[in-house]
Amino acid sequence: EFPFPDVLRLWEVLWTGLPGPNLHLLVACAILDMERDTLMLSGFGSNEILKHINELTMKLSVEDVLTRAEALHRQLTACPELPHNVQEILGLAPPAEPHSPSPTASPLPLSPTRAPPTPPPSTDTAPQPDSSLEILPEEEDEGADS
Repeated sequence: EFPFPDVLRLWEVLWTGLPGPNLHLLVACAILDMERDTLMLSGFGSNEILKHINELTMKLSVEDVLTRAEALHRQLTACPELPHNVQEILGLAPPAEPHSPSPTASPLPLSPTRAPPTPPPSTDTAPQPDSSLEILPEEEDEGADS
């Protein structure tokens, strides 16, 4: 957590989308990088790390964090062996083309939307049960008078 003026500055930087679409990830990495020695030398477990990071509330300089995040971005940009998926996350490479059976198939939306209507079932085949339970036709009473 940062003081309110620093939060405004941080949001302003994040809204620009520069240097990449996921700068918030680099901001988190920058905070961890700034606390690296404390975290590595203390022998903290995951709960202690979380407690330590929570105790940094109002103690970090947003300018230092943003400067470190930009430096991390520059280092990663200059890294020739950076994996493609990391390049995609940082916005340094175009997303890989998915291997789809038809070139005109559109990708599925990432946001929740209404599902496209399903086509009506074919009338020339027997309906399939919706579950693993199958409803059997009723048996006629054998002892009943007709």
